[in-house]
Amino acid sequence: MLAIWIRAQIWTRRNVLRVVVAGVVIGVLSGVATGIVAGTLRTGSAPDRYTDAYGGDPDLFITQQSGRLLKDQIAALPGVESIQAVAFVMAFLVDPTDDSLVFDPNPFAGDVDSLGTRIVKGRFPDPTNPDEFVVNRMLWNELSADGTQIGDSFTVRTFDQRQVEGYIGPDVPTEGPTFTATLVGVTEAPNEFDESSQQLVFSPAFLDVYADVGVVQSLMAMQLGDGTDPGEIINAVRGMEGGVDAFAVPTRIVSTSARRAVSFQVSALWFVSSVTALAAAVVIAQVAARTLRIDESERQSLSALGWTRREFAIERSIEGLIAAGIAAPITALIAWVVTGYFPIGLLELFEPDTGARMDWVVVLLGVVALTIEVVVTAVLIGLSHLRRSVNRNRQRLGDALADRGASVALSVGTRFATSTVRNLGAWPSLLAGAFMVAGLVGSMVVGMSLTSIVGHPDRWGVSYQALFGNPYTYAEEDMIHPIADDPDVVAVTGINIGSVTINGFETATIGFDQVKGAIGPIVIDGRLPLADGEIGIGAEVQRRIGVAIGDTVEVTGTEGAARPFIVVGTVVTPDSAGNGAAMIFDSFAALNPTATQNVALVDFRNDAPDSAISRVSATVFSPPDALVTPTSLRALERVTAAPYLLAMVVTSLAVIGFAYLLASSTRGRRQDFSILRALGSDSRQLRAIVHWQAMVVGLIALAVGVPTGIIGGRLIVSLLTDALGIVPGAQVSLPALAGLAAMALLGANVLAFLPARRAASKRISRLSRDGQ
Repeated sequence: MLAIWIRAQIWTRRNVLRVVVAGVVIGVLSGVATGIVAGTLRTGSAPDRYTDAYGGDPDLFITQQSGRLLKDQIAALPGVESIQAVAFVMAFLVDPTDDSLVFDPNPFAGDVDSLGTRIVKGRFPDPTNPDEFVVNRMLWNELSADGTQIGDSFTVRTFDQRQVEGYIGPDVPTEGPTFTATLVGVTEAPNEFDESSQQLVFSPAFLDVYADVGVVQSLMAMQLGDGTDPGEIINAVRGMEGGVDAFAVPTRIVSTSARRAVSFQVSALWFVSSVTALAAAVVIAQVAARTLRIDESERQSLSALGWTRREFAIERSIEGLIAAGIAAPITALIAWVVTGYFPIGLLELFEPDTGARMDWVVVLLGVVALTIEVVVTAVLIGLSHLRRSVNRNRQRLGDALADRGASVALSVGTRFATSTVRNLGAWPSLLAGAFMVAGLVGSMVVGMSLTSIVGHPDRWGVSYQALFGNPYTYAEEDMIHPIADDPDVVAVTGINIGSVTINGFETATIGFDQVKGAIGPIVIDGRLPLADGEIGIGAEVQRRIGVAIGDTVEVTGTEGAARPFIVVGTVVTPDSAGNGAAMIFDSFAALNPTATQNVALVDFRNDAPDSAISRVSATVFSPPDALVTPTSLRALERVTAAPYLLAMVVTSLAVIGFAYLLASSTRGRRQDFSILRALGSDSRQLRAIVHWQAMVVGLIALAVGVPTGIIGGRLIVSLLTDALGIVPGAQVSLPALAGLAAMALLGANVLAFLPARRAASKRISRLSRDGQ
């Protein structure tokens, strides 16, 4: 055992630079993989941690439709432990350039920190100062672009309560108080994930000091005592003056749709984590094997002295532990830095403690995993049998090229790329390269496909050119047939966007009437419902209620009686994607007698003038965002960054791993390069050999990795579109793949530059030492 320790110490001193470099490379690779795993866990837990940090979800959230804010009266009710409230007030900033009112931001007054709102710049308003306000990030981005700074003051003009009950617009003079308010901070809140509008919020004192300012609506979130019935609180509020039309809205600090987006990204990140971990493991094994390799001459000499494979294994394990010891703190540091980038993008709204965060459990597991891998690799090297590398090499590709008259550089470079060096087979390096290319190509396919889905509404149910009408009100008269009579209109379908209960589950449902042409919900399986008693249901709903095409479901509307409907198709609706349903309008109206066709879906003829849309718009009022983007698509839009994260990570791992393995391969072939120079090869030819070796490795990795990545990427996209119930299809860009291949080969040559210079060195003694 003493001899083993002595040899391990001597080997470490002689190879200190090699061990340190290997430890750094292993630490970086392991740290990136560990950091992404920790970041994925951090992302998944962010909504719950944020909710806990800000007091938990409200037990009751009430919208007060009119009148002065009832916060104080509600706070005095038995069972109400705490309450936060804001009121939508008619107070608008004045544009200093033209003295006009700025109507874009939504103005509120009240508890600025309600529903998890936090300060990101400046401070919260003084609750006793009515003339201080904060803005959210979206408004701040616009103000700061115009030179606004924290501490600037603005003139504020207001409409009084009487004016709120009439018409308010840019041409109406304000009759409420005018005052000067100071901007003191910038905020962000989780609800901005769903409502990306400009907002400003005045201090709670605003409502007391400026009592004449009109209030449009009030929002109140409250925590109730144990055993308190929310229904009793609602009834009590409705009995108060101004509270008759109050109603409860299910509300969470981090909404259900936001949590769904988090779930999508976490699923994508687990894929990123698994690919990264596997790629890192392959490269780490290669780095460890090349660092801890045993020369055959050394093995022969020690075997002659009585050393067995057991002694070799123990010695290499000790040396592997030294490399792992160097890698461990680097792993922890890199993992800590990487976690600072999570959650990614807009999901950072849900992280209560931004910045780098150390997950000691994950880091410990990462260090243990890398240590085990390095030690196992060391043991396998020690236990390997003595073998003659030259005779065991398979060089068929290099021989074939040489037989066909290929240059010496190409044929020898190919031999080096596909043959063993110092008993280390070429296939692990080729496998690692193919694996990384597959991950990179797969991430490109997924990323481009997600971008395509988000950017093409026809993938999620928008089967028309234009939408007119107001889905939030009743149509007092027929608006569909006059549109159909327009000569520039080739198709129009009247719809009502509402809901029905299907087998006990409330489902967003469209009732449609194809008055002209054939606009309707998109069908991805089966057919469109065209008769009474037929229904098309989205894929998500089908899975939720456990039905398929051909089954009969019980459907209930506002009139209360359940009716049987036959499922005839799987549909994609523009308001709900795969989470809705559709039926003809007559069936929908029978279930919901007050429904009217208040929205028109319209297609214009190809050569219709631009004035055609304006002409229809002039006859039908259509509010902004009359049809919202489905929540599933808004969630999907938030995870498009994940595939590109994978691409960046895999590229980084590929660069680090390939650079190290190519350098170590060149160093391991010192004797071969010495022989080639002795046989007459010049420096240019030796450099070309290394470059061709890198090119061949890259070509083999591309040949295997590109089709594998395409298949894997298409499979992931297929699983995602099936889960969302939207139109299937993956985006595979041949120009992008060709560009990737070109960049990969260019990168391989760039990384081969320094090893090629070393191989071409004329200092034969340096190239040959330790290689005899």
